[in-house]
Amino acid sequence: MSRQRRNFSAKFKSDLVMTFGYLWNAVRVQGGAYGTGMGARLNGDLFLYSYRDPNLENTRAAYCGMADFLEEFVQ
Repeated sequence: MSRQRRNFSAKFKSDLVMTFGYLWNAVRVQGGAYGTGMGARLNGDLFLYSYRDPNLENTRAAYCGMADFLEEFVQ
């Protein structure tokens, strides 16, 4: 498997884990947003989003907690 293909596979999996494993619960279920997610590009750029979000301050705190969640997830 090529390096670019492995990078895409890891990127896709990290998007899914963060969107549906962490952000969905922290921002949508607990925070009341209609939706949320994370995307990662192969160049290393990340983007986070929420929409129709009534608790932007809590969403920002959830974004700050992503590294801790990911660290625990990979152990």
